[in-house]
Amino acid sequence: EGNTCEGNQQSGIALLANARGEARNNQCRNNGYHGIGTSGSAQLTAEGNTCEGNEYSGIVLFDNARGEARNNQCRKNGLHGIEASGSAQLTAQGNTCEGNQQSGIALFGNARGEARDNQCRNNGTNGISARGSAQLTAEGNTCEGNKDCGIFLSDNSSGTVQNNICRYNKYGIFVERGSKVKVGNNLVSNNREGNVVDKRQ
Repeated sequence: EGNTCEGNQQSGIALLANARGEARNNQCRNNGYHGIGTSGSAQLTAEGNTCEGNEYSGIVLFDNARGEARNNQCRKNGLHGIEASGSAQLTAQGNTCEGNQQSGIALFGNARGEARDNQCRNNGTNGISARGSAQLTAEGNTCEGNKDCGIFLSDNSSGTVQNNICRYNKYGIFVERGSKVKVGNNLVSNNREGNVVDKRQ
C-alpha cells in the first residue's frame, strides 16, 4: 500500500500462480511490462492506484486470474488501461482509463468482465472492447473522445451494454456480425461517423 513502483524491467506489482493480494494507493509508472500484472489463478484487489506510462497495460489479468479494479487511474499505457484475457474474471468499477494507446478497458479470449461507472476517454482505439468469446456487462460507463469506438463488440462476444454514455468518438457503439451482446438504453450522441452501428442487422 502506498508504494512507488516505477522503472522496473517487468511489472510494477505482480501476482503469480495462486497468490492473493491487495494493491491500494500505489504509483505504478513507466515499467517495462504492466503497472499491475496478475496471472495463473491469482486473486487481486486493486484500488486507488495510478498506473501510467507502462510499456504494456496498466492493470492486467491473464489465465484464470480474478480481480477487482476500483477507482484506479490508468493512463497513457502502451496497450490498454485495464485488460483481461484467457479465462480471467474482472470487475472494473469507477476507474479512469484515458490516453492509452489501445483500449481503455479490453476483454479477450474467454474473459468475463463487468465494467460499471468507468470513465474511458481519449484512448487510441476504443473506450471499452470485447473480442473473442468474452462476456461483457457494461453499465453506467462514459466513453468519450476515443479514436475509434466508444464501445466495440466483435467475434463471439456476449453480454449486455446498457445505460452508458458514448459521445465524441468516431463511432458510439459498434457491434460486429458475430457478437451476441444485447445493446439498449444507452445515450449515444455526437459521434463522427455513426452513433450505433450494428452489423448483425
